Amino acid sequence: MLRRGHLPCLIKSFVFSSALLVFADTTASAQDLDRATRRLRGIIDKDETWSDRIMITDHLKILGATVTVLPGTIIEFSHARPGNHPILTVGSEHRGRGELVLQATSDRPIILRSRSHTNPGRMILYLRNRITTTLPIHPRLGDQPKSSNDPANVEWRHVRIENLGCKRTLRSQSAGRHDVTEPSITFHLVGTAHSLHLADCEFDQTTRMVINADDDSKITVENNRFKNSLDRAAIEIEGSQINKLPGKIVVSKNRAGSAIVVDGAPVEVRENILIGLNASIVVREPEARQVRIIGNYVHNSTTDDDGRYCFDTSVPDVAVNDNIFRGGTTCVLNGAVSMCGNVLIGEPNLDSPHVKKSQTHQLVASLPPGADFRRNLLIGPAHSLLIPQPFRTRIRGEYSGTRCDIANNVFDGLGATQRAIHINPSTHVPTKIGVVNNLFIRSQSLIYDDAGTSTAVNYADCNAYAPMPSRGFESVTVEGLKQGEKGWSSRDVVGKDISELGLHGRPFERIPDFDADIASGKLSVEQLRLRLFDVYRPRRNSPLAGAGCPLDQGKRQSIGASEPLKYDIGGKRESPQE
Repeated sequence: MLRRGHLPCLIKSFVFSSALLVFADTTASAQDLDRATRRLRGIIDKDETWSDRIMITDHLKILGATVTVLPGTIIEFSHARPGNHPILTVGSEHRGRGELVLQATSDRPIILRSRSHTNPGRMILYLRNRITTTLPIHPRLGDQPKSSNDPANVEWRHVRIENLGCKRTLRSQSAGRHDVTEPSITFHLVGTAHSLHLADCEFDQTTRMVINADDDSKITVENNRFKNSLDRAAIEIEGSQINKLPGKIVVSKNRAGSAIVVDGAPVEVRENILIGLNASIVVREPEARQVRIIGNYVHNSTTDDDGRYCFDTSVPDVAVNDNIFRGGTTCVLNGAVSMCGNVLIGEPNLDSPHVKKSQTHQLVASLPPGADFRRNLLIGPAHSLLIPQPFRTRIRGEYSGTRCDIANNVFDGLGATQRAIHINPSTHVPTKIGVVNNLFIRSQSLIYDDAGTSTAVNYADCNAYAPMPSRGFESVTVEGLKQGEKGWSSRDVVGKDISELGLHGRPFERIPDFDADIASGKLSVEQLRLRLFDVYRPRRNSPLAGAGCPLDQGKRQSIGASEPLKYDIGGKRESPQE
């Protein structure tokens, strides 16, 4: 029989016992987790193997040792102290070499990630030469040990990187307080002849990956996916350490929604698919030695007039061929001396805080002197399709005064473009241009001269347009010539309607969205490029066929971008006869 006051005591006792049971279960689970998880920080200086789960609780360095990571291993950064982002450093810039060997497979990938509700971590890897010693075979004969440098060969495949990289706030007297974004992974190739191969990896919610190349570097970054990027760039290749031997660096067939940045390294950027608000390819100084941008699909999908672009280079010595660039306030901000076989597409509806309705400003906002702009397809709408002169005043001296050849292109303004070619904007020194064998349709003017000079257009002949644009050659003069004389529209083909040009297809009223077909692989970039060119290809009985300016060998070309073959970068350049 229970007395008054005993029932509450019994209830308290029951609750306390239950709590003990729950705590015991939780403790057992934590112990099981501890048995499968290694917590690491500090320095690893002896060879070891990682498997199951590795938890990096603070800064960790691998120095003078090789760490082998088995398939299926999960490596987590886990540190929650405010302001401290743990770093896994492999090797050192000034000391011994360290190695991290990832043995991932397609069915058992290795995962590198930051644990939820902790500070994102990041990785810094120094690829240094290993010193190998050959022992003397006959010590009594006086043979000495021989040493040799063994370059690092690093290969990552089937690695998944999640939530790495962070933002930090820096304070300085000159710049004050400002935020910087730290890379998720940084590779420093210290020394010569290293090889780095990254393939079939996936980056999710990370900041950019940076690779700093050294002399004779052999770097391949291919077939990787970058999703939900936390940075304006996905891949950044730097060549500040390259002094003598450029090596070979290829960035190909990656997919991302942000930029690929090349900074002074000899990189071939080929067949990448970039679709997103920050999608672009950027080539920076100090030099763009042997940089080639070939066969990429870049759709900057911004809907705002916010200054974004698909391509930009700060130096002219770049080959930009066979790409598809679409969208942005400007499609190409600063062009290159070699631009051939590209498709450039404007965006019709951009939200602007200044005007009610905006669109892409220019498809090519700046083309340096001496450029070979050939067999490109420019499709509006845009305020101007092409501006053949530099917006930036810092252009190498050897290009000063050298004529731009604008030949065998198609300019289609879609009825919403004011000027096909716009010269002498603002007060810059005019760039001489030759305009030959181009097809102009659905733009209000063919060439517009902002300054009304006679020093810019060197010749403009053997072009075609239908119907004649309402403004034609607007404020344009060719020195010493009258319009209709040889060198200025003497052999132009003029039709009353587009249908009279005998094109293979019907020009677009609006450009469809190709992103889904490109992203799924249903349509390759090259297939789409040729399909777009095919619309404007003249038929055999077209008045454009064989009506162009003759080449050096005397053969007459067709007008327009009639031969959208892959451009031979090393091939001989043929110039129209004047």
